[in-house]
Amino acid sequence: MDRIKSYGHEHTGVWMVSWEEIMVMCRHLAERVQAEFQPDAIAGVGRGGAIPATILASMLRLDYFPLTISRRRRDAVAWREPQLFAPPPDLSGRRVLVADEISVSGQSLAAAVTAIRAAGAAAVQTATLYVHSISEKPDFYAVEDDRAFVQPWDYQVLTGGHWQIHPDYVPDLRRFGLLRQTDT
Repeated sequence: MDRIKSYGHEHTGVWMVSWEEIMVMCRHLAERVQAEFQPDAIAGVGRGGAIPATILASMLRLDYFPLTISRRRRDAVAWREPQLFAPPPDLSGRRVLVADEISVSGQSLAAAVTAIRAAGAAAVQTATLYVHSISEKPDFYAVEDDRAFVQPWDYQVLTGGHWQIHPDYVPDLRRFGLLRQTDT
């Protein structure tokens, strides 16, 4: 299967995001979301969004629901449009915050909002840790920056029994001098 380039955004650098920075961003988002929306459940867009969504749900002491929506299969972009693999549970009358790690095109968040509304939610808003200047903006986000975001949870991946830098990060890391040609 050919890899599909999902975004045409040119990064201005690389941000090696730390777990501490993730927690600061989540605290900032939790405060804004609680003050401005007051959800009673959080849905995480699966895989990368599940992490900030789970943190937010814990911080706000709310129910958490995973949403299996992705463009990827086996960690490679396989579809141009996000696919919904499992519908959410009945959310009749609930105020739901849909969380993901980043919004660029906004398509994954839009698919999630559609699924959450179809499950009966009374109100739905969206939140991400990051956006780029060209991004479709969610209702809440912690950081706007045009660098590539290197997540602490998948910087290294286990491939064939060996740890390596995630292949998606390698081009930007090399381009900005953070990786030698022989490193991976």
